[in-house]
Amino acid sequence: MVPDVPTHLHVNYAEVDKVNLEWHAPVANPECVEWYQVCWKGGQIESCNNATDIQDLISGLAPCGDYSANVTAVGAAGKSATSHLVVHTRNTAFNEIYILEVKSSDSTTLEVEWKAPFKNSECVQEYEVCWLGQETGEKGCTIQTTATTKATITGLISCVNYTVNVTAKGVLKNSTAVSMPVMTNSTLIQ
Repeated sequence: MVPDVPTHLHVNYAEVDKVNLEWHAPVANPECVEWYQVCWKGGQIESCNNATDIQDLISGLAPCGDYSANVTAVGAAGKSATSHLVVHTRNTAFNEIYILEVKSSDSTTLEVEWKAPFKNSECVQEYEVCWLGQETGEKGCTIQTTATTKATITGLISCVNYTVNVTAKGVLKNSTAVSMPVMTNSTLIQ
């Protein structure tokens, strides 16, 4: 007979790069199970293992990742239906952004751009871009999603020295802010 579906699929523990899955044997026809096929998919990773026990360690995963995991009971007469679960690897620290530069500027606007952290950038949840006018004390911040690594700062005062800081923010902690001095242009026509 074909084994029934495995039940109570859950995460036993999760680390930064691995997840231990555990489940119960099928209620109907558990004696027909020869092994379990454990498959997972997420990002660029897709693979399967065969497990003879009611648990399996999935390794080689990326930090802060979401993965779709499936467990199927396999017997001589065929496969069961699939038990499904979304699993998450743990968060880990990342380093700061790099190559912060001004892409364009005029008397009241700055466009800045940066590169995402090269270590564990998938754990970054957002970027905080802040500015401070050195002579005026004028300051502000804006939040950028991880979909973009640039920001346009508007409403600035002409001919003022500004310090622009970009911080990568995450669940565990934030990166060190990367700073850059920049001056807005004059409003005079040259």
